[in-house]
Amino acid sequence: MKRLLLLLAAPVLAMPASAAAQKTTLEFRPIVPCAATARPLALKNSDEKLCVAPELIADLSNVTAARAGYVYGNEAIRITLDNAAAARMKAATAADGVRIGILLDGALVSAPTVHGPVSKEVEVDFGEHGPGLQKIAAALQAGMGKK
Repeated sequence: MKRLLLLLAAPVLAMPASAAAQKTTLEFRPIVPCAATARPLALKNSDEKLCVAPELIADLSNVTAARAGYVYGNEAIRITLDNAAAARMKAATAADGVRIGILLDGALVSAPTVHGPVSKEVEVDFGEHGPGLQKIAAALQAGMGKK
């Protein structure tokens, strides 16, 4: 019995304190012309700086599922939004050619141009592959639906 308890406790004791305290954040925000209310951020793996609106379309509390896999031949995470966030996403993407900023832990990781309404299902290329993408998906799954 003692041996089993030690084996179960080992992973908890081996986890660094900083890993347990770290919380992943995910946000979907409109990309807008730079103005006083929008904050400019550097787009990951690019020299481009884009301004992110203060209005939140969705965040991790609105995510009901996050699955890593292949979308049109590229590795991505398919994110499912709750009904309220899906309605906001559909309204934000109603016009052709709008850009949506996707922030992971405060960094602008993607800013796709959308050519038609998007609502409940969103495929996101986080610029990671294999184990890195799986790690992001696991972190999203751990935090999804929590306020």
